[in-house]
Amino acid sequence: YYQSLEPRDRSFARLLVATVERRLGQIDKVLKCCIEKYPPKKGKHSHIIQATLRIGVAQLLFLQTPPFAANKETVQVLRMYPNNPPVP
Repeated sequence: YYQSLEPRDRSFARLLVATVERRLGQIDKVLKCCIEKYPPKKGKHSHIIQATLRIGVAQLLFLQTPPFAANKETVQVLRMYPNNPPVP
């Protein structure tokens, strides 16, 4: 899937991953302050929920992504999985 993306989209995907890796401690601290039960309980989709939330926070805090766009994309990713995991 990654190889089929346009170069601009691949660059943005790499930037998202690099930003989350670089700022992981800060991102998790923000999420712990904002979400009552963070990290999510271990379950079928817990790793997807956690990764998606981290990417959303990275977009909002470090990449100047407009809030409506970061929120929309985060929710869309979470809704892609079977049984629609709960959106925190």
